[in-house]
Parts: sequence; structure tokens; C-alpha cells
Amino acid sequence: MDINNFGSSFEQKIIPPFAERVRRSIAMNFKQEGRPNKWKRSKRAENEGGKTLSLKGILQNSISYRITQQKITYTTNVIYAAIHNFGGVINKTVTVKQHERTIKQAFGRVLDHIQTVSVSSHQRKMNTKIPKRQFMMIQPEDLQYLQKTIEKEM
Repeated sequence: MDINNFGSSFEQKIIPPFAERVRRSIAMNFKQEGRPNKWKRSKRAENEGGKTLSLKGILQNSISYRITQQKITYTTNVIYAAIHNFGGVINKTVTVKQHERTIKQAFGRVLDHIQTVSVSSHQRKMNTKIPKRQFMMIQPEDLQYLQKTIEKEM
């Protein structure tokens, strides 16, 4: 079916509600930690609790959309969005800033006194595999909603 044949009134009834429906669906992907298949839990979520990809909600809250002609474009300005959505390998050298580290154990033994040491700035080689956790996707129920809405408006 070619939506171009229906005119602007039809488009105004269909496209904006569908765009918002998909935005809410993307938010639900974060809430349920993956749909229809659950994402692999992040180490942070396993160790500290909480949800994968949802520590502060920055990524989820960055999703927006724009409607132009008969097209809906979903975007995010978060630099790490693509690696989480598609998965991949981060293989680069990074500079770790000077910081303090609290030492509670050494050589497998718990220390009697917790110590704080200063760690100098240094280089660290990263070779980290990020699993695919696709959040930018249209669910089958979204397409069913679109189809029913189009049929209702015809």
C-alpha cells in the first residue's frame, strides 16, 4: 500500500500517533530490558543492581523523533548509543586520569586498615566486547497497530 496516494489529512491522522506509539515502545524496551528477547545483563546491573542500560536514564531519555513528509526519523545524540544498539568491540587505548583508590584487601587477604592510595594518570588498552542490546526497533505489535489504524481510516 502506497501511503503517498492518501493525502495530507490521512497522513496527519496516521503518522504522528504512530510516531509517538513507537517512541513509547522504545521506552518499553528499556523498561523490560529487551523485547521480545531479554538483553544480556550488564556487569554493572549484576554487581550493583538496577537495570541494564538504565543507570541514569540518559540513553532512554535521549531518544527523539522528527516527522518529515511521510517519514519518521528516530535519533539520539548519545555517543555510545550505536555500540549498545548494534553491539561490537571497543578496541582502543584510553587515558585514565589521576585518581584515588581505596584498598580493602591485598594479595587475597582483607587488610586490617583500609588504605587510600593515589594512582597516577596512565594509559590503558581497552578490548571490550559489547553485546547487542537493540532498543531502537519496531515491535510486531507496533506494526499491527499501524495496520489497524490505516484500515480504520480508509
